Amino acid sequence: MSSKILNTLSKRESMRLSNGFLRDLKANKFLRKYQNTLVNLVHPGFVITDITSNTGELTSEEGAKSPVMVALLPDDGPSGDRAMSRC
Repeated sequence: MSSKILNTLSKRESMRLSNGFLRDLKANKFLRKYQNTLVNLVHPGFVITDITSNTGELTSEEGAKSPVMVALLPDDGPSGDRAMSRC
């Protein structure tokens, strides 16, 4: 299989698992108990790093934008959402 096909399959599976995890977490007692806690999933995108054999599409700086944006959300920001290179 080509690396492009494997990458597409990996992204699809990763998204499916992330969505399932987030859905389960929303229904979880944890969020009901700690109602002031924001829980969001962040995917930085396909970043050029050693782990991707430098085949990524984004620089490290570009990949860092989404995680930093979510980390700096205000206390009344969104929760139970997914951020994927939205910056």
